[in-house]
Amino acid sequence: MDAVTLYHVRTVAGLSIMGVALVSFMLIPRPRPVVFGIVGLITGLALVMETSSYLMSLFHRNNNLLYNLYTTTEFLLLMWMVHHERRNWRGWLLVGAAAGILAMALNAAMADPLGDLLIDGIVILSLLAALTIGALLWSMAMRSELALHRVPAFWLYMGLLLYFSALPPVVTLASVISKKDPALSLMLWTIMPVLSILRYLLTAYANRLQAKAPAIHG
Repeated sequence: MDAVTLYHVRTVAGLSIMGVALVSFMLIPRPRPVVFGIVGLITGLALVMETSSYLMSLFHRNNNLLYNLYTTTEFLLLMWMVHHERRNWRGWLLVGAAAGILAMALNAAMADPLGDLLIDGIVILSLLAALTIGALLWSMAMRSELALHRVPAFWLYMGLLLYFSALPPVVTLASVISKKDPALSLMLWTIMPVLSILRYLLTAYANRLQAKAPAIHG
């Protein structure tokens, strides 16, 4: 399978899984927990952004601005989501959110945010997200009266942790070696779409568990 065909296959597969995750969210009975409402919003935004970016790529249009805007919005929504889980973390979450915005702003000042992918800023956002979600999972393990595999939000956060933990090393390495070894760089860039598919599969599973047991919030 050549690189172009692989790109189309993985993109369509990713969009399909996001669609499944969004449908599974809609099947959660109302009133939905706030955390899952935010997850539904993130999933919907991701589906719109990825679909728009894919269409733009088909017409050879630069779609980096969409990714820059989406990653920043997603990061802030994740901080909001964690705040609903642990309101006593508000101060730390505000510091993390401010640090993420500052990182993106500084990267934008040193690059062209309309045309360039703000990789340095995105890496920092991902590091902050991974640390925050990792801390939340640890807190859940210490507090939960249920086995974690029975808690819907556990699967949601595991998917997020896997994705955001892998993004910094993969994207950084792919960027560094892009000129010296384009083939290896292309292989590395393929890792993130695969992890994105895993992330939204786990999101769909978490939504399914929540739909079956809406009283369980995690």
